[in-house]
Amino acid sequence: MIALRKVPCTSWLLVLPVVLVATASAQTLHDTGDEFVVRTEPVDLPMHQGVHGHEHMGVFPPVGTVTIPVSGYIHAFDYSVLNGAGEEIPRVTLHHFNVIDPAHRELFLPISRRLLAAGQETGEQKLPWFVLGIPVTEGQELVVSAMLHNPTESAHHNVSLEIRMSYIPDGRPWPLFDVYPFQIDVAFPAGDKSFDLPAGKFSKSWEGSPGVAGRI
Repeated sequence: MIALRKVPCTSWLLVLPVVLVATASAQTLHDTGDEFVVRTEPVDLPMHQGVHGHEHMGVFPPVGTVTIPVSGYIHAFDYSVLNGAGEEIPRVTLHHFNVIDPAHRELFLPISRRLLAAGQETGEQKLPWFVLGIPVTEGQELVVSAMLHNPTESAHHNVSLEIRMSYIPDGRPWPLFDVYPFQIDVAFPAGDKSFDLPAGKFSKSWEGSPGVAGRI
């Protein structure tokens, strides 16, 4: 995980408006006391959905907003893809998901900050909980979006993505440092991130400046 350590700063930011369309959906967040568990609205995954043809012909659960119930520090996350019976189905059915903080901007771009993200190859992510944590506050709204597809030989019904975010409640002497995730892409600033890869040696780059001072 790439993160920015918080340091005192007197810089001012111009934050441009960014519209995120979140529908009223059955997306839920459950607090277990040490995990925020988010479940997306169920969708059906036909066999081979999104595999043949264009890669973005997958299934998109409705984008929804969840509210953080208590203040704390996220230090790990993982996910499962579940069918209607609550059974885990192959993780390859996840294409990607994003957990977005619409109230704060990215470090390098004036767009909503991506708090967490993963694809089928990501796996569980952990920070050293005693040292580092991503701060979230009671009442903070997060937007959750995902794309599913189905390269398997079976159809799956009433499929939900479950995202589990491990956290430490606020008010404890740890973690010692707040960290703030940010994203970097060679195809910044916006638009389609795909590009042709010619034969032989090839390089592509993007250069930018952070919106605030800090320590990476």
